Amino acid sequence: MTDANMLSQALDAYQRLFPGFKNNFAREYPPSTDQVQELKTTTLEELIAGVQPIPPKTCVVGLCADNVPFLLDLTRSETGSLLVTGDPACGKTEHLRIITESALRLNSPHEVQIAVITNDPDEWANLLETPGYQRYFIGVSAWYEQGASDLVNHLVSLGEDRATGRHPGSTILLIVDDLPGVFTADFEIQNGLHWLLEYGPYSNIRPIASMDAQLCPSNPFWVDTFRTFLIGKIASDSLAGSLGLSGVLTTKDLIPNHEFSAFTGQAWTKYSLPMRD
Repeated sequence: MTDANMLSQALDAYQRLFPGFKNNFAREYPPSTDQVQELKTTTLEELIAGVQPIPPKTCVVGLCADNVPFLLDLTRSETGSLLVTGDPACGKTEHLRIITESALRLNSPHEVQIAVITNDPDEWANLLETPGYQRYFIGVSAWYEQGASDLVNHLVSLGEDRATGRHPGSTILLIVDDLPGVFTADFEIQNGLHWLLEYGPYSNIRPIASMDAQLCPSNPFWVDTFRTFLIGKIASDSLAGSLGLSGVLTTKDLIPNHEFSAFTGQAWTKYSLPMRD
């Protein structure tokens, strides 16, 4: 596996790539389900089967243009927390589910555990109810439920213990589906989640969150905690420019619910999402 196929530390300058926002965000209708299914010719199962053996504590991010899988080493703290962003309906939640399912398939429960906070727990019910997967889940909770607060407090306590060398344990994949849900949470949850985004990767807790791109410039308090960005379609050139992407990434050409791009340390790498089985 080459370095180009493994997420590496984003540039320090890119951590502050959200300076301003112009209110001319453009939306486009995404392609139909049939069109997307025609584009997605590789299933997640086929992608995983074609690259065995895969190192432990690894998950699949997508498939590169040269048919090489784009993998994430969950143990590399230098890649920090990951933010999946782009236009509404560009496939952010689908991307999170693919990453999560690949982690379930490629690792044992003592290697990787899953925690999900979301606005819509029903979108995660099929994974949670799949036979054999329940052992992986610490919990799936909506922002408005007490379980979200309990989950954040538990992970903060665990992260602090790990920082002092206690309880090294499994890698915890913290999926935050629609990060803006935290805006209405109480101060304790907000403070705890911010700590996890900033310091969790150094305690073997790996947050991966999603947020619509037009919300990023006005929320630097949250965006600045991320070190790696997975970019989906952004139709507006002016919005892409305000995010520092003009000239380095043509975001409007990315196919919604199918294509994303990530900075791999030297260049932007475009990749596609496989079909979930």
